[in-house]
Amino acid sequence: MTVDWLTNIVCWWRGGGFTIVLDESGAALRRGQAPAAFVRHCSTIARDAGLESGSIYGTRSRQGVSLRFSRDVPEHLHQRFRNAWALGGR
Repeated sequence: MTVDWLTNIVCWWRGGGFTIVLDESGAALRRGQAPAAFVRHCSTIARDAGLESGSIYGTRSRQGVSLRFSRDVPEHLHQRFRNAWALGGR
């Protein structure tokens, strides 16, 4: 997680958003506000994938919330997290 601190600062500077930390036990909301259903979905995805570490950053934009991922989250999982956002994140 080399640039995660920078992404955290950008999330804060853009006026909100959230940070979710992922590990082998699931997901935890570290900063900001995110729907509880989305955090639960993230926990399930992280556990099922055996993710050892990673972060998801939600940043607000004119189009809504944009999800960004730390390098520790494999690209093939990004769409699963985005689908979870569409189901329980709004």
